[in-house]
Amino acid sequence: MAHSRRVAGIIFVKIDGEQVPARGSFEFRLSGVQNETVDNADGTTGIGGAFHGGYIKGTLSNYNSTDLRKFKEAEGVTVTLELANDKVVIAKDAYQVDEMAVNVETGEAPIQFDSDNVEEMR
Repeated sequence: MAHSRRVAGIIFVKIDGEQVPARGSFEFRLSGVQNETVDNADGTTGIGGAFHGGYIKGTLSNYNSTDLRKFKEAEGVTVTLELANDKVVIAKDAYQVDEMAVNVETGEAPIQFDSDNVEEMR
């Protein structure tokens, strides 16, 4: 169990249950309604909102065994991000949207999975 104040550390990323060689620079946005301020002509404000899909994005290591084409063309997959604070973020029915331009000097390949269903589990 993680310490109650832990906010960063080791992560694990899985795509359809298979652990992938993730670097530590991952981020996510939960899907759901994003509130917006609505300014009215009489000087009052209200609240509006629109649904926004979520994402999980970060960087993979480009090992010899890393199948970049498989990741680039991935769609309909479940992406799981396990955080050091024991939280788990899941993107269901996700699809990869990054161009995945690989940096050959550092061996890094960016990746982003978008989904209408990105949730935080505890």
